[in-house]
Amino acid sequence: MRGVNLLIAGLLVVGALAMSCQSSNRSRSIEQWRKLEAGMSRFDVRMRLGEPYRKEVNPLEPLAGSQPRLGDYEHWYYGPRITDGKLVFKNGRLSSWLEPEFALLPR
Repeated sequence: MRGVNLLIAGLLVVGALAMSCQSSNRSRSIEQWRKLEAGMSRFDVRMRLGEPYRKEVNPLEPLAGSQPRLGDYEHWYYGPRITDGKLVFKNGRLSSWLEPEFALLPR
């Protein structure tokens, strides 16, 4: 019985630590998103926010008679929903972004 009580106590401690770390990561993410600046490179953004959940590369509309130029626009998503954060790069530089809706994210 004592072993079971120790196991339960250990699980409670681990759970509390995990919630503390998650809260810390959440606030760090808010801070990192607020440090983004237009013109940042993909590398700089990746160092600040980490790897995106998903990337999409979109060609520009081609001029009459020309070929589309692949890779001029790139969209990075930081979760499965648009409310998880989205960035847009133009010619390899950050041009716009939508911060995650932090109030909607699980705590």
